[in-house]
Amino acid sequence: MPGGLTAAFTVVRFGYLGNRRKQVAGNNGDITKSDTAVAQLAEQRIPNPQVAGSIPSRRVSQDPPRTQGFGIYKFGQGYWVRVLTAICVGMIILFCAVWAYSRLAAVSIPITGYMMPLDRVTGTLSSGAAVDLYKGREKVGAAATDVFLLQDDKKSAAAVFKDVVMLPGKVTLDVDRVRIGDVAAPTFEGTVIDRQPRYLFPRAYLQGGVAGLIVLLGGLFLYRYIGTRPSTVDFLVETDAEMKKVNWSTRQIIVDSTIVVICATFLIAGYIFIADFGFSSFMEFIGILKR
Repeated sequence: MPGGLTAAFTVVRFGYLGNRRKQVAGNNGDITKSDTAVAQLAEQRIPNPQVAGSIPSRRVSQDPPRTQGFGIYKFGQGYWVRVLTAICVGMIILFCAVWAYSRLAAVSIPITGYMMPLDRVTGTLSSGAAVDLYKGREKVGAAATDVFLLQDDKKSAAAVFKDVVMLPGKVTLDVDRVRIGDVAAPTFEGTVIDRQPRYLFPRAYLQGGVAGLIVLLGGLFLYRYIGTRPSTVDFLVETDAEMKKVNWSTRQIIVDSTIVVICATFLIAGYIFIADFGFSSFMEFIGILKR
């Protein structure tokens, strides 16, 4: 090594050793502290080397997949499988709603009274007045007046009776007269034209309410199990991915296969017909079967 370079190297070396002695002395003789400080300084100042042409790495997120569109889990994934599943389940829900609507037509709704239009009215009625129900001259029940509206002709009236109580074995269809007092000399009398029950609420309310509740609960079920529940959605998404791997037959292959099946069916049918005809003819020839 040339003399000038040797001298310079010696100066630098002794200078470095001198600085190290000062650092060790400042740390009370503990070399580890000095080395740790130098290492930390190196880590802060020297960035991680990047290979030329490489893409800087980024931290992989461990967060669960985000939801989009009304909280739909894995929005847009497994689209057709999820849609077709929702359509099939939706049809079942609608069928249940229609079935419930038709079955509730036979449910008995509490009756609050009867509307009985009257004709050939003699006298008048006040609200709450007690009346007797007759079939001809036979008493079949009793009721209380709820509404009584006498028409302009003074011969007909629209009446509604509540608290109807029929005698044993009698029904409202038997009623054809409404009277107050004795049969021979009533203070009020009217001929019943019709008997229409007044229900606590319309039957259509019950039918529509139950059917609508079934549809609503079914919609919530679809939203939960096809839209937001991770386990179910993951299964549908994986099913969609597997369906995309299926090698679907072409139109020509399907046509050819159908022709083969049809031809084979006719051949087998013809063979069975010929065998049956020959066997039966042989049995008739030998006298076992008779025509």
